[in-house]
Amino acid sequence: MKGERKIIATTAEKKRVNVIGTLNAQTLKLVTTFAETVNSETLTEHFVRLRRSYPRTRFSTLHIILDQGSYCVSKATQIVAARLGHQTASSSPLFAQP
Repeated sequence: MKGERKIIATTAEKKRVNVIGTLNAQTLKLVTTFAETVNSETLTEHFVRLRRSYPRTRFSTLHIILDQGSYCVSKATQIVAARLGHQTASSSPLFAQP
């Protein structure tokens, strides 16, 4: 009937999956972190996992390219990255602002 609310059955709600990943360009080894949310803290956890995968004895500096997300360019993230021996670089935005 017109104006009457109808309930429509749906499947389970969609849940967002956050994956932080780092790919070694030479060996194609992938280090991943699954997180409920992505922020400076979860990125820090990923950096620690990354350092465990590539010990300083063999890899003194890891070069990481990050996007422009606020958690990537935050001061906290940059401090942790430097302490762990990660050299970070930010990618340029896909669309330049006029």
